[in-house]
Amino acid sequence: MKEHFAPLFEKKHPFVFFRLPNQNKVQCYFQETSTAYHTTDFSSSGFVFAPFEKTSTYLMIPDILRKEFVFTPQAEVTPKPIPNFLNDKVPFTDRVKAAKKIMQQQVLRKVVLSNPFLVDNAFSYVESFENLLSLYPTAFVYLFYHPTTGLWMGASPERLFSISNNTLQTVALAGTIHRLDSKAQWTEKEFEEQQMVTDHIVAALSQSKALGEIMVDERQTVNAGNLQHLCTSITAELNDYSLNEIIEKLHPTPAVGGFPTVEATQVIHALEQYDRTFYTGFLGPFDQQKKVDFFVNLRCSRWEEEQIYIFSGAGITAKSIPEMEWEEICRKVSTIYNALR
Repeated sequence: MKEHFAPLFEKKHPFVFFRLPNQNKVQCYFQETSTAYHTTDFSSSGFVFAPFEKTSTYLMIPDILRKEFVFTPQAEVTPKPIPNFLNDKVPFTDRVKAAKKIMQQQVLRKVVLSNPFLVDNAFSYVESFENLLSLYPTAFVYLFYHPTTGLWMGASPERLFSISNNTLQTVALAGTIHRLDSKAQWTEKEFEEQQMVTDHIVAALSQSKALGEIMVDERQTVNAGNLQHLCTSITAELNDYSLNEIIEKLHPTPAVGGFPTVEATQVIHALEQYDRTFYTGFLGPFDQQKKVDFFVNLRCSRWEEEQIYIFSGAGITAKSIPEMEWEEICRKVSTIYNALR
């Protein structure tokens, strides 16, 4: 695969490689200049890379120059133990405790708190991307580079929404347990957390005159690597609509921010001691407004010359146990760390 990457990265022009879930075709959009393109109305076609914070202007790579190839999964990738991040444990659990105190004082019901885990960059982004493709066939896997953002890589299990044939599809994804732990079981905390996301999405979509009947499937348990999540699929027919309106209603969902949205975002700003930038934003290809595949930027990493930041978060509610939330975000780190080579 190196022959696809080297010419693009050497020029330091924007490019993105991505694979949609359950497919074997890797697509690439790229530029031959370093121009930063943006869209405000998604009237063109390309790949969008949007931040967690709300904005009206979105960075994009136009769908003008592209290539694609079939990726054959490699032999099984051996998992490896993640580093000891104990220096991060106490600050994170303290933030969880602070969030729970806030919940006792106001209407906040859930807030997603995250942590950037730092590892030395002694790895190849090409080999690591290949491993992500092999490890997570049901995820949206991507490698994005732009001079204004740097290099990002991830394997997201969560679709923000897709549009095809005037039909919108989205999911309410929340709750995490380890798939290989035979003793792990869903608790009332996870069920309540996931139902909160479902209710919020349905209520938000119900406010739009552009949507017809909204159909909500039964809740299921879905696999994401070594993790499992609770997931509810939601479908709606579209009439006269705009992507900006749908994005406004769905991003950020309680799965990455919290509920209520405004109060949760305020707590994130107060307690998290870093700027998320594109972590928990959204990304993906769009063909004007007719065909859209947007995913939440979870299980992702930002690559610098000497360091790699791996981002991980957990949904905090009044029933959260700080030590268990810490264990959850460490498990999520393994999604990226296991792929590093």
